[in-house]
Amino acid sequence: MVVIGTCATTEFGEWADPAKYLLSELNVGEDRFFGALGECVGRYAVIFGWSAELKIVTDATGMRSVYFSSEEGVAGSHARLISETIGSGYAPKPQHFHFGFPGFRTPFSGVRLLPPNSFLNLRSGRVERFWPERIPPVRTVDEVASETIELAVAGILQISAHRTVRLALTSGLDSRLMLALLLRSGIDFNTYTYGSDWRTALDRAFAADLAGVRGLRHSVIPASKPNVRLAARLSEASYLRHHFSVVENLMSLFPGQNDLAVTGSLLEIGRRFFAPMIRAGVAPPNTPETMAELYWLKMSRKVRARVDAAGRSEWMAVVSSIFSEYMDETDFASASSKIDPYDLFYWEHRMGAWHGAAMNERDFYAEAFIPLNVRNIFELMLGLNEASREDGSVFYRIIEMIDSSLLDFPVNPKQWPVRLQ
Repeated sequence: MVVIGTCATTEFGEWADPAKYLLSELNVGEDRFFGALGECVGRYAVIFGWSAELKIVTDATGMRSVYFSSEEGVAGSHARLISETIGSGYAPKPQHFHFGFPGFRTPFSGVRLLPPNSFLNLRSGRVERFWPERIPPVRTVDEVASETIELAVAGILQISAHRTVRLALTSGLDSRLMLALLLRSGIDFNTYTYGSDWRTALDRAFAADLAGVRGLRHSVIPASKPNVRLAARLSEASYLRHHFSVVENLMSLFPGQNDLAVTGSLLEIGRRFFAPMIRAGVAPPNTPETMAELYWLKMSRKVRARVDAAGRSEWMAVVSSIFSEYMDETDFASASSKIDPYDLFYWEHRMGAWHGAAMNERDFYAEAFIPLNVRNIFELMLGLNEASREDGSVFYRIIEMIDSSLLDFPVNPKQWPVRLQ
């Protein structure tokens, strides 16, 4: 049993070492191991099994990406590393993709990405699903809110020990929820907001005021073009750019790479990300063609225009064939009988293919940490009714339970400071 990255259990108990805890459960059986894994928070990969049959699994959403070559029996932390190991180059066209590549794909030939809720059998090269085992039980907003607070705070206290903690603070609901959870934990932390242009001006002004009211030390990190050497290293580490222009300045903010950069960018899993498209009648992603269509619709207009210029019908045929492979190898149809296919696709593909890969940029200055990156927490949220999920009721309720005054500042105001009419 090897745990790579930052991992802790969300249950206080005798198992201070998550690797020992997971190993003890694995010795009972794989079902117990995966159950224990559902309690874990952090950004990590776990190698487990026996020398003759090693297996690899990621954290709940694949924040710690695992790349592999099924033919060569090789796995590792970065796509380019696997490509160089097996001697492959860039994959042939079409290359017009956004928010991650479709299916398991990466820009490199023969290099795949391990999706969340599945593990890689390194010997066979096969991806095998282990979650979900059931339809999430129906839960109330208050039940989910109180249990989420308990689990998240337990994880924060264990992960943050002996580390500097900084929260990326904006005017949005996700960062407000993270602020509430960090305050409830009682740990010492600072806040920061990054950016330099008009697109981040409101968030920069808002976050500084909110942090000031709470007595928190706040920093504003400007954007700037990284130096040539750093730009090259960033391109090697990640084929997706997330906040490329602020990495160098964030390296100056954080005292060490072991420190925590807290965000809340996974919360859409609990909030029904595709709800507007569901209401618009977009077909569920339960076939390769509808999966490709939903993927295309969520790309930016600029990328969709490139697809159209290159030939959309040909592009759609290629992407549909990729998703056909993806659905077969992840047993998506079976899983979507228990979890809404829109939710499953967002969790496993959108966040697995885009968010996890983009997190590699953060390795240059800190350890990315999202306190709700716990499978058991997301399962709780999936048990809420549709209306409560769409309006974010549970997130507001968590904040109210911790400190309702945090909502005295509006969420996502259209201007800041608010001007009285």
